Amino acid sequence: MIIPANIHHASLEPMCIGVASTCKINSNIGNSATTSNIDQELEKLQYSVKYGADTVMDLSTGGGHSRYSQSHLAASPIPIGTVPIYEALTRVRRVEDLTASVMLEVIEEQAEQGVDYMTIMRAC
Repeated sequence: MIIPANIHHASLEPMCIGVASTCKINSNIGNSATTSNIDQELEKLQYSVKYGADTVMDLSTGGGHSRYSQSHLAASPIPIGTVPIYEALTRVRRVEDLTASVMLEVIEEQAEQGVDYMTIMRAC
């Protein structure tokens, strides 16, 4: 059982996820380089909460994660997750330029913002 809860996510109402708990519903939201804005993403978040999502995964790929994350975390009573590599890739010119230090910088920034859980991918 886990409780995805970051001490920096002030509006969070913690809950548990695991075999001994009820089934959880995750809602995926996020901006892209060509569509969406903060107001649209906040509306998606509000609908997710209204219709029973237990968590929200921010799959934003358009860069500027910090602005989205701060507004989502302030408005969300449920855990917010991210995929830090999406933000990290917006900080380099080519995927080959991505380094462990850039990746760790993004992970640390998102944790400090209050992100409750992250999907961390490893190359095989």
